[in-house]
Formats: sequence, C-alpha cells, structure tokens
Amino acid sequence: MSKENDDISNADLSLRKILSQNIRIFRKNLHLTQERLAENADISLPYLSDIEHCKTWVSDKTLLSQLPFIEDVQA
Repeated sequence: MSKENDDISNADLSLRKILSQNIRIFRKNLHLTQERLAENADISLPYLSDIEHCKTWVSDKTLLSQLPFIEDVQA
C-alpha cells in the first residue's frame, strides 16, 4: 500500500470516528435511546450500534431520512 493510500485510509477513519461520535452525542442530547432512533431511521439496532461504535459507515440515505424526525424532536 502506498503512502497516499495510507493517508486516504487514515483520513477516512478519522471522518468515520467524528461522524460516529457526533451521531451518538446528538442522539443522547435529544434523550433518544438507540432503539427509538433505529426504529425511526428504519434501520436495525445492531446497525445503529455499529455506526455509533465506528464499525461501519452510515449511508447518506439514512442520514437524510432522519432530518424530518430530528426537526420534530427538537421542536
């Protein structure tokens, strides 16, 4: 693996960690359980857990599907 690929992999991992941490913090700030967020996001609880623990990427479709729900909770 080249140095350039290593840099991309490190940047990718850093972004995933930031996103994972922000999703978890945001969920907790809204006083939501993983169960409730997973249900409203129409994803499985294990998938949400993997996202929050930086084991997998969350898809853009899943993120965008949550905007109306998050706006309702914040209102």
